[in-house]
Amino acid sequence: MNELMGKKFSPQDPDDDMFFQSAMRVCSSLKDLELAYQVHGLLNTGDNWKFIGPSHRRNFYYSKFFSLLCLMEQIDVTLKWYKDLIPSVFFPHSQALIDLLRALDVANRLEVIPQIWKDSKEYGHTFRSNLKEEILMLMARDQHPPELQVAFADCAADIKSTYESQDARQTAPDWPTGSLNCIAVLFLRAGRAQEAWKMLGLFKKHNKIPRNELLNEFMDNAKASNSPAQAIEIVRLASAFSLPVCEGLAQRVMTDFAISQEQKEALGHLTASASDSDSDSSSDSDGDINEGK
Repeated sequence: MNELMGKKFSPQDPDDDMFFQSAMRVCSSLKDLELAYQVHGLLNTGDNWKFIGPSHRRNFYYSKFFSLLCLMEQIDVTLKWYKDLIPSVFFPHSQALIDLLRALDVANRLEVIPQIWKDSKEYGHTFRSNLKEEILMLMARDQHPPELQVAFADCAADIKSTYESQDARQTAPDWPTGSLNCIAVLFLRAGRAQEAWKMLGLFKKHNKIPRNELLNEFMDNAKASNSPAQAIEIVRLASAFSLPVCEGLAQRVMTDFAISQEQKEALGHLTASASDSDSDSSSDSDGDINEGK
């Protein structure tokens, strides 16, 4: 590169338009950002940009360059490149946007995520499950200030609508379990409890099992609103899925709420049902083991 810097090239061989693609592949493999900047500087010298080749090679070059920026550059610099390159120079594939999301995570700049989701839709990635799951996971992983939680919940609601439109288009739609959990918890944390509770119906509809952490957040919400009926509904859901957490949730209801004798009896039936299901499952497993001997 020291010998090539500043030079202008003219075509000599039909494969000359593969040079920049190959050079940036090497930079990416070596994880050498400084070398990548040198290659990019050479590309922008004179008319050397003409050697970048057809659109698929141009996209490969810029995807490698941008992913390296996401991995190794300061986040403010990376975001400037994002604005300069996308979409005016190339349209990113979903992995390039996931790389950017992870860079935002490392730099603790998650407030940018809703804008990245908005951009993603414009770039044709509305139904990219891996991208949506990454966005939801990053937003739901930790608690955030109220204003950011509101923005995240709005983003989650928009992503939820894309799954619903997929439901309408597919004969056998599938909601990822992680997405259901994340959307529900984001609604809860933003004070959108009614929408969050509706998400529980989707777990039943799609036969997905909610995480223990989500059920405990719902229990926290029921406690904050002093609603033993909602708390018992959480236990009922855990019992329906025969979750081991059912007994612990029932104990929370007994401890945190003033409940009637009728409600106590209902809790007893729910925990007994969950225990019976666990026992049946264990017996079935033992039988399978014995048959295999």
